[in-house]
Amino acid sequence: MERYFGKCGEDAKDRNATEIKQIFDKLNEKVNETAHDLGQGGERLAVFSQWLDELDCNDFFNEYEYIELPGQYEDLRAEPFLEKNIKIASVRKNLLILGSIRRPKRITVHGSNEKDFHLLVKGGEDLRLDQRIQQMF
Repeated sequence: MERYFGKCGEDAKDRNATEIKQIFDKLNEKVNETAHDLGQGGERLAVFSQWLDELDCNDFFNEYEYIELPGQYEDLRAEPFLEKNIKIASVRKNLLILGSIRRPKRITVHGSNEKDFHLLVKGGEDLRLDQRIQQMF
């Protein structure tokens, strides 16, 4: 952008609308090519978090030794029943890197109820917007 419009956009006023549209079309094409090249694939969890890779908690009755699965509180006004909540028993050693620009990671955790749950991990973004979009759909 700086190459086309200057450091703070000061060169944009010297261009006409057709030139600006051509520049944005060219930049959009490059972004689409880059996004297509990213692809998705698997990776070892230890590359991103040694702590999560080593997490293996089987003492579900000791409240200081487990991590609860996020998103279990439906009514935030009521007192939670900690005994009923699902705890994370372990984390799968491989994760899936999704093929989008931000490269979010999908990790799979094994719960105390013997089921697997997928969690999306994104860096540097506000996840509340994603939550609102999911609620809308």
